[in-house]
Amino acid sequence: HGRATELLMRRSAAWGGWLVMNRTYYKLSHELCTHLAERGMVYMDPETESVIAMGARFMPRHGLHVGLFAGDAEACLGFATQTAGELGIEKMHCLFPSHIPGVEDALTGFGFRLEPADFIVLEVHLE
Repeated sequence: HGRATELLMRRSAAWGGWLVMNRTYYKLSHELCTHLAERGMVYMDPETESVIAMGARFMPRHGLHVGLFAGDAEACLGFATQTAGELGIEKMHCLFPSHIPGVEDALTGFGFRLEPADFIVLEVHLE
């Protein structure tokens, strides 16, 4: 679980510090990453440093949510697709920061379609 947490946290800044599942934003932390790993919601390949976190909050049989992935996108999304198939899930979702290079291309190349409207999230830091 420690290596999975390390790989996820290394990607935290690139993903805006958040993991999104079911349109719920979870602040990326060591505790969250450990929890995800313990629940079998993380796939990693330490050799290539590829990692994906995925799952669902409510009604998990209706959709698999990809919260974050990095490294070998084909291996990560292939694992997600395999997992969805094993669970009988017919659709996957991923909300991602648009500034991350290659994420949109990786997702659309794997069959994901962009929604007809943007999902707009605004953030303000009040420190």
